[in-house]
Amino acid sequence: MPAHNTYIRRYQYEFYGDQVKQKNQPLAMLYLYSDNNTLIAAIAFGAEADARPPVENEGIVIASYPAEVMSSMIDMLRNEKPVIFSWDATAQTTRITTGNEPVGEQELRKLFSFLYI
Repeated sequence: MPAHNTYIRRYQYEFYGDQVKQKNQPLAMLYLYSDNNTLIAAIAFGAEADARPPVENEGIVIASYPAEVMSSMIDMLRNEKPVIFSWDATAQTTRITTGNEPVGEQELRKLFSFLYI
C-alpha cells in the first residue's frame, strides 16, 4: 500500500511536567489535524521516542520523534505552506514535509515588503 498524504490544516502541542521523570514518557505531544478538525496524527516527543515504530489506531497515526526535532517541526508548521503528513503503513514510516515551493518565493517578498505598499 502506498503512502497516504494529508494536508495539515491545524495543529496543537502541549508540554508535560512531573510525569516525564518516568522512563519512556513523552516530554511533549503534537496533534495534527486535517480539514474539518479531523485528528490525523498524535506525535510524542521524548528521549526514548525514536525507539518506537509508528502505529495506526482507529484512523489516527501515533508516532514518536526525538525531542530535539520538535522546535524545527513547529517552525515548519508555523512558517511553511502547505505542510503534508505522510503515513506509510507497510513501511511503518511517517514524514512531515512541505509542498514544492520555489526557492526564495516568500522570503524575498517579506524582506522587501516595504516596496509593496
